[in-house]
Formats: sequence, structure tokens, C-alpha cells
Amino acid sequence: MRRRYMDAMALVRRYGKPDIFLTMTCNPNWDEIRQELYPGQTPQDRPDLVVRVFRAKLEELKNKLLKKDILGKVRAYVYVVEFQKRGLPHAHFLLIMEGRYKLTCPEQYDRLISAELPNKKKYPELYKWVVPYNPHLLRYFNCHINVEACGSIKAVKYLFKYIYKGHDRASIVVSEADKNGDIDEIKQYRDARWVTPPKALWRIY
Repeated sequence: MRRRYMDAMALVRRYGKPDIFLTMTCNPNWDEIRQELYPGQTPQDRPDLVVRVFRAKLEELKNKLLKKDILGKVRAYVYVVEFQKRGLPHAHFLLIMEGRYKLTCPEQYDRLISAELPNKKKYPELYKWVVPYNPHLLRYFNCHINVEACGSIKAVKYLFKYIYKGHDRASIVVSEADKNGDIDEIKQYRDARWVTPPKALWRIY
């Protein structure tokens, strides 16, 4: 994690501060997941479907951002995929844009990012997750996609540390109390890595 963080900081030295922070979260109700479930199953029963569909959506997002230049020409980027405790994957992107696509005035911000409440009747799907967003990406992928502008060089370290913050951890124990019913809390402590089924399958695939 430290090596990746240092590599990412080298991008800032070479290309400048990040301009856009984008987060994409898996939607367990995507049609591609729902239509493959057997009767009585829920998305939580099929972590294999969840991670495969998310992977396909992630590749399409990368194609839109890096090849189709939906937000403008990207000069450099980093991203990481992590998993929530309940198992759903999400990806964090930091994008460094080329010169004329950098966000330098209110008009450029408004062209890419919206924080207004959408029309409830005209765009009901946008009305359900109202955060700073890009309307095209939100409607195209039908999942939580948060798009924010990185306004200060002071945020760089935080953002890179954030996306490379490491895996989830948990304290666990399997033990019995002694004959007096006492438990040695120091001896029973275990610092372990938290791996959910979707994360395990992501690694396997």
C-alpha cells in the first residue's frame, strides 16, 4: 500500500494535482444480476454474479472515462477496488485531466458535476441518490456514482491515502473461559483481515 501510495504521489509531481474524485458502487439490483438468479435467490446468495457483473461495469466505466473521454481527456489516473463489510464492491478513481480539461471556472464545474435536485417526474432514477454527480454516468450505469472536484492541493495526500487505506480488519476469537469463568482478553485478541465472499471470488476470478 505504501509503495502504491508513493507511486501515486509521483503522478502529482509529474502531472499536477487530481481534478476529479469519482466513486462507483455496485448495484445488487442490476438487471444483469437479477435475471440470472434462480427462484428464491437474492443477490447476496450469488457473490460470483455480483463481482462478475461489477467487473464488466467497471471496465465499461474505464472505457468511457479513459477512451471515450466522457469527462474530458485524462492525462493520468489511479483507481482501487474495495469491498464494504457487507460485501458490495466499489471503486474509487482519481483523475488528473489534461490542461484544457482542468476544472478552472464555474462553467466547467457545472458541465461535469451537478448537485441540484433533479426533476422527480422527469428523472426519477436520478432523484433517488442525490449527491454531486454526473447525470450521464448516473443514468447510464444505474448505480451510485459520486463525482466531485478536487479543489485544493492540500487534498492530494488525503485522497491518495484514502484510496490506498488498506483492507478491512477485525478482532476475532474462538476460545473457552477457564474453570472460574474468567477470560484472558489479551490472550484472546486476534487482529485479522476481513474477507467477504465477493472479495474472495474477486481475487479468485
